[in-house]
Amino acid sequence: MANLAKSYLASVIVAVVGFLFVFTYYFQAQPLNDWSQTLAQIISLTSLFAVLPGAFLMLRREASILTERGPNWDRSIITLVSFIIFLISGLTGLNSPIYLWLYNNVFVILSTAIFSLLAFYIMSAGYRTFRARSWEATVLLVVGLLTILGVVPFGASIWSGFPTITDWILKYPSTGTSRGITIGIALGTAGVIVRTIAGQGRLGRFIKGEE
Repeated sequence: MANLAKSYLASVIVAVVGFLFVFTYYFQAQPLNDWSQTLAQIISLTSLFAVLPGAFLMLRREASILTERGPNWDRSIITLVSFIIFLISGLTGLNSPIYLWLYNNVFVILSTAIFSLLAFYIMSAGYRTFRARSWEATVLLVVGLLTILGVVPFGASIWSGFPTITDWILKYPSTGTSRGITIGIALGTAGVIVRTIAGQGRLGRFIKGEE
């Protein structure tokens, strides 16, 4: 009985807070707006504390792999050393010369290198996608080629009409399709939120102990 009361209490708290945020988003009502802003700040501070157990679990996992000489244990050394160095440099201040040097000369460079590697995966996916196996793939291939030729300077040197066609594709078919996808995502998100607030979604069943 006590567990049942606790589960429904959690569902009631989720529903009340959810409806409060939804109501104050569309309507201006005092002091509900002040309450929602205070709750938003509390949630932001609470989410920051979630970093601490996450960092602890990551350190414990990497230390366990290192001590047990698990698979790729040498990478655990790099992870632990990098974490400790960035943590110590961050404690000295985000504007300290040490932190800025590490951020600009290590983190940014590595992020750029990883991002540049994505180009090869994109090329591989494009090669597999742009093969006219059906009429849908043929349309995708033609539109993709027209878009590429209209963007790069080489296409404009071949024919001056490629940029105009690309602008039309990006302005009308692409914009309409992306807006339709965005509306569908928004409706799906709204449905999930309503089910969660009502306690009918997976989160609500998890809170009640049904999953």
